[in-house]
Amino acid sequence: GLQAAVVAARQGHRVSLVEQERQLGGMVRAAGVPPMKWDILSLIPALAAEAEALGVKIRTNCRVEPDRIAPGAYDLVVLATGQEPFFPCLWENDGSLRETTAVALLNGESWCGERVALIGGGMVGCECAEFLSEYGKKVTLFEMKEGLAQDAYWNIRDQLLQRMKKYEVSQAPRRPLCEKGPSCAWKTRRNGATGRLIPWYPQSASGKRRPWRAG
Repeated sequence: GLQAAVVAARQGHRVSLVEQERQLGGMVRAAGVPPMKWDILSLIPALAAEAEALGVKIRTNCRVEPDRIAPGAYDLVVLATGQEPFFPCLWENDGSLRETTAVALLNGESWCGERVALIGGGMVGCECAEFLSEYGKKVTLFEMKEGLAQDAYWNIRDQLLQRMKKYEVSQAPRRPLCEKGPSCAWKTRRNGATGRLIPWYPQSASGKRRPWRAG
């Protein structure tokens, strides 16, 4: 949202930026928490300063409701609100199993016990595993692909995997978490409806949302 505001202001548009949190930055705040990525956080004040210099009207700690967008007041409304993670219920939980997302952990919104099952071994999952390992957590990664951090640049991936090896992050054998097949329907937490997960390899603990449909 902040980057979009800067780009629009550079093109001569009058821009209003509204953020419901107290701070700007969105997902960048979480991205700058893992080890070796702290420099990313400098992007937020740099963009905020440029936005203010370009005349962008910034409001934080403000939630936009539909009735606050007056008809004719704006030529374009840009949604940069991200998405809400969704947890498919693929295992029995008697209440003793805590579920959260990598983004929530990195932002300090939740924390974990000593043993962590991290579902999704892409760059986000691997960075979160390294982050938790620095706090002494025993992390096991579940990933459906052959390798870890396949979505990262090769040099970043190699260094990340070396650090994970140093922290003894373990990887579970490559297999689906559900053995009933892709046509299996699961009870979800979306208003008690029954949904299907397509495909059937979940990665929501890394903040990645799988397609969902009522069924």
